Amino acid sequence: MKVGDPVYRGSEVPLPVEVLECIISHIGTFHDLTTQATLWACCLISRSWYATSISHLYQHPILNNRNFDKFARTICPPVSSHKPRIGLEGFIKRLDMGGLAYESSKSLTARLLRRTRTSLESFASPAVTFSIACLAPLGKCTNLQFLDLSADGYDMNLRQILDSISHLDRLTTLKLPRNALRIALSLQKSHWPRNLHTLQLSDWLYEELPSWAALFESWPDSLTTLKIQECVSYGSLNSLDPSAVTADAIRILDIGLSWHEDRFPLRRVMHSFPCAEVLRLPAYVAEDLARMNQTDEMLINLTSGDTLVDVDHDSLLEVLVLTEPQSPGRKLPQFSTALLERWVRKYPRLRRLEVPEKYTGLNHARAYYEKLGATLEERAAPDKLASSGIFLY
Repeated sequence: MKVGDPVYRGSEVPLPVEVLECIISHIGTFHDLTTQATLWACCLISRSWYATSISHLYQHPILNNRNFDKFARTICPPVSSHKPRIGLEGFIKRLDMGGLAYESSKSLTARLLRRTRTSLESFASPAVTFSIACLAPLGKCTNLQFLDLSADGYDMNLRQILDSISHLDRLTTLKLPRNALRIALSLQKSHWPRNLHTLQLSDWLYEELPSWAALFESWPDSLTTLKIQECVSYGSLNSLDPSAVTADAIRILDIGLSWHEDRFPLRRVMHSFPCAEVLRLPAYVAEDLARMNQTDEMLINLTSGDTLVDVDHDSLLEVLVLTEPQSPGRKLPQFSTALLERWVRKYPRLRRLEVPEKYTGLNHARAYYEKLGATLEERAAPDKLASSGIFLY
C-alpha cells in the first residue's frame, strides 16, 4: 500500500505492522454486521492486511441464518470433502449461536465445540440443536469463562450439565437452560465450577422448599450474583422460607419478568438472600409494591409477608435498580417522589436508586428528586458518596 503523496510513482511502502494493528483494532471495537463486513474487506487488501485482520474477523463472529452455513463449512468442512484444517478455529474466542435454531444440527454444534475448544472463552448455545452429545466437547473447553444455555430447554438434566463442566476453573458465568429446575436433584458444592460467580435461572423455578434448600446448600462460596430471568410465575418464590434456609453468599439479585400477573414476594425473597446489597427489579413490579394501599398491605402481609410499610432494619440493601422490561399490555410505570420515598424508607441502608427517566416526572418535581437524592447521599460512607443518590438513565 502506498502512503504519502498521492502522485508518488516509486515503489510501494508497506504500512508497519503496528500501524495496521491499531487500524484493525479500532475497527474491531464496533461489533456489528457492518464491522464484520469491513474486517472481511480488509482481509482482501494484501497479505499483510490479511495477517492482521483475520484474527479480528473470527474472534467474535456474528452468526445468522444467512452466513452460518458458510461459517460452519469453513470451520468444520464435511468429512467427505477431505479438506485440511486451515487454523481459523484457533482465532474464535466467542461463539454466539443464541440466535440460531435449525440452521445448525446437534452433531454440527458438537463438532464446532470440538474444533474451537482450545481458544473458546464464551459460548451461547442455539435453540433446539444443542444436545447431550455436545456436553463432552463442551467439557474440553478449558478456557471457557462464559456459558449461556438459556436459549431453550434441552433434553438433559442439571446434574448432567454440571458433571461435564464442574472442572472448568475459569468458568465464572453460567446461564442454565430454561427447564433446568423442572426436576429436583441432589447436588453438592463439588458439582459446580469452583470459581463461578454469576448464575442465571429462567422460566421454571422450584415449587417446593426442600428443592430450594438443596440448591442453595450446593452453591459454591464464590457465587455472588443470581439472576432470575423471565420466570413462569413469581408464585414459585413463595415456597422460599428464610427461617429454614438462606443463600448468604449472594450479593447481587437480578429479577426479570414474570409470565403471569402475580405479586412479587419481596420480603420472602429479600430475607432468603439476607446479604444482598444490590437488587434489580422490573419498574412495574416496584410500582405495584409501592402503590399498595394500607388494606392491600395488611392482606399481603398475612398471605406472603410482603409490605413496604414496615422498615427492614436487617436488610443490607444499598442499591436498587428499576429496570425497563415491561409486562405486555401494561401501562408504563409512573414514579412520583412519594412512591420512591416508600422504597427509601423501607431500606435504611439504601444509598443509590436508579430509575428510567421516562418513568419519572422530573420536569415537574426536580426539587423533590434532589431532596430525595440528598437523603440517599447522607446515608453513604465517604468512599461511596460519589456513587450515591438518584440516577436517571
